[in-house]
Amino acid sequence: MKKHIQLFIFCIFIAGITSTVHANDLKKFDANSLASIKESYANRPFLLVLWSLECPSCYIELDNLSAWLKTKPSIPLVLISTDSLDTQQEAFGLLSEYGLQKNDNWIFGSQAHIMLRQKIDPLWYGELPRSYLFDSQHTAHPHTGVLTKEHLKDIPRVLKSNIKRPYSRDP
Repeated sequence: MKKHIQLFIFCIFIAGITSTVHANDLKKFDANSLASIKESYANRPFLLVLWSLECPSCYIELDNLSAWLKTKPSIPLVLISTDSLDTQQEAFGLLSEYGLQKNDNWIFGSQAHIMLRQKIDPLWYGELPRSYLFDSQHTAHPHTGVLTKEHLKDIPRVLKSNIKRPYSRDP
């Protein structure tokens, strides 16, 4: 009986460690995080996508991004959940379901969400899904709405042509 109790306690301990490790795979996005992300991808383009557990259209977009990544694009993907920190395990679980858990994944930190949105884009009011294609000079090309497979397939052409907001419905 004593061995069963020890085994049970050990299993709970391991489960707790595993949960902590997965939750830590989502970095906390704060007021300085966008600058840090840009620094990480210095002189390189990247795609930044904002999403939420409570956004049905975001699930379609995550599925499209998952399929896009299987084509081995050379453009890094940065995913930022706009959900609160207390949902990070659920958010990581959803990313895992779509095979997106190994990307550069973030979740809004404890600072006010409106302030974090303003740090990303002062013209963005929180509508989701929202994405930004950053070219190699880190000029942001915003897009509101689901990134379709066609949008994603067109990214290399967009970056080569250096057209302002080429894949966007935004003004």
